[in-house]
Amino acid sequence: MAKRVMDEALKAKMAKGRADAREMRLKAPLLLEEYGALLLSWKFWRNLSMEDRNAISAAIRKADIACLNADIKSIKAELEAKQAEKETLSAR
Repeated sequence: MAKRVMDEALKAKMAKGRADAREMRLKAPLLLEEYGALLLSWKFWRNLSMEDRNAISAAIRKADIACLNADIKSIKAELEAKQAEKETLSAR
């Protein structure tokens, strides 16, 4: 099976996309701090199209799921550590 070879244009496009996404992630908390009261107002959101509101809702749901998955992962790690501790104590 042949490997997929990326040309320099595709590599540059992907690198630019990653840089743009990183920049947006860094700006998000600052924008929320500055415009947080406005974002909590339903009057702000009513002026957006239904398509935009649905996209925003989907992004928020995706972020919620990602946070829950991270929480679950950390809890599983804690549980495994406790189970290992229990095994060592019961082996004595």
